[in-house]
Amino acid sequence: MNTLLLKLEPMTQMMLRQQIKDSQPNTFVAYLIWLLLGCLGGHHYYLAARSSRDTRTVFLCIGLLYTFTLGLSFVGWMFDLFGTGFYSQLVKKNNEDTIVNDYLKANGLGGKVTPSEVAKNVSNYILPIDKGDKV
Repeated sequence: MNTLLLKLEPMTQMMLRQQIKDSQPNTFVAYLIWLLLGCLGGHHYYLAARSSRDTRTVFLCIGLLYTFTLGLSFVGWMFDLFGTGFYSQLVKKNNEDTIVNDYLKANGLGGKVTPSEVAKNVSNYILPIDKGDKV
C-alpha cells in the first residue's frame, strides 16, 4: 500500500481506494486470456488496457511482438505461465502509485520525488568526515 495514501483524509482515502480498485487487472482473467489467446499476446493487451500510462506502452509492444511471432514460437507463451501473475501484480502496484501521485500533484500536495530532492535529503544524513579522521 502506498504510504502517502495513509496521510490523506479518510474520505479522500476511500475515493482513491475505489479508483485503485476499479483500475486493477484481474489475475484470473489475465490467466484465462493467456490460456486462450496467449500465443497472440492477448494477455499483454489485457494488461495494457488495465495499465497506467507508465507501463501501457511496454505491454502493447510485447503484445504486438507476440502477435507477429506466435508468442515467440510458443516459448514466450510458456514463460508467461509464470510471468502473468507477476505482470498483473506489477500493473496493480504501478496503477496505485500513479493514481495517488496524480491526486497529490493535482491538489498541490506533492507527488513523485525527483532525484535532486532525494540527493538533498540524503546529503542531510551523511556526516562530514574530517580530513584527519581515519576511515
